[in-house]
Amino acid sequence: MELDQQQTIKATVIGGGIVGVCNALYLQREGFDVTLIEPNKAGDSTAKWSCGQMAVSEVIPLSKPGILKKIPIWLLDQKSPLALRPQTLPSLLPWFWRFLLSAKPSKIHEIANDLVALTSHVYEDYAPLLEACDDATLLGERPILQVFDTESGLHHERDYYEFKKGAGFSSSELNERDIAELEPALAGKFRHGLLLSDWRAVKDTEGFIQALTASFLRQGGTVLTASATRITFEGTKATGVSLSDGRIIPADHIVLSAGNGSKAF
Repeated sequence: MELDQQQTIKATVIGGGIVGVCNALYLQREGFDVTLIEPNKAGDSTAKWSCGQMAVSEVIPLSKPGILKKIPIWLLDQKSPLALRPQTLPSLLPWFWRFLLSAKPSKIHEIANDLVALTSHVYEDYAPLLEACDDATLLGERPILQVFDTESGLHHERDYYEFKKGAGFSSSELNERDIAELEPALAGKFRHGLLLSDWRAVKDTEGFIQALTASFLRQGGTVLTASATRITFEGTKATGVSLSDGRIIPADHIVLSAGNGSKAF
């Protein structure tokens, strides 16, 4: 939405992680006077512990059939990708039930299409934000090599990667020679593989958020190092954000992007 140049509309973003700072930057680009509220220093969020991969083509949900068969085995192995303490299982049963319902082919297709809508323009969306940063190397290309022990393993994935190609993502099938050329350490070990060319990676997850926050500040944004405690209202309209130090920050628009902390609101 384009704002009249005579208007100054205040927007407050609660949460300065990767989602919050990107929201703040885009609101800023659209002409809002933006305040970002974050209790920790820039970059000190859960995102800094991630591997920094932009896996835009990973749109097939984990509830696909091959995974379902592995879950019972994984649950018995504390070093598996799905390691749980036995006492947590009763509370997770409702989640597992919803997970099983999502394993229907029609549901998998529905979820995949929704994820395509979310991820297919990620790099286009990041481009103007990164161009405004000092470091042009914050995000780099990082193609991924996926290998299979058997031809049947590749065959099981073929429908999924054909779906990805149909959605506009790049992938190519590899033979033993291709794999060895791309990764000599795997020479002679695998005969079947896929190259996922769309992936990119952040070289420093904490620094990535710090750079975006610094860009936000340079462009006139305000960062308040404080904890938001509640959203204030006049009738049914949100009008501001109360801080732990007693201040109230007025706002015409409020974006809640506090991650797990959003539950408090």
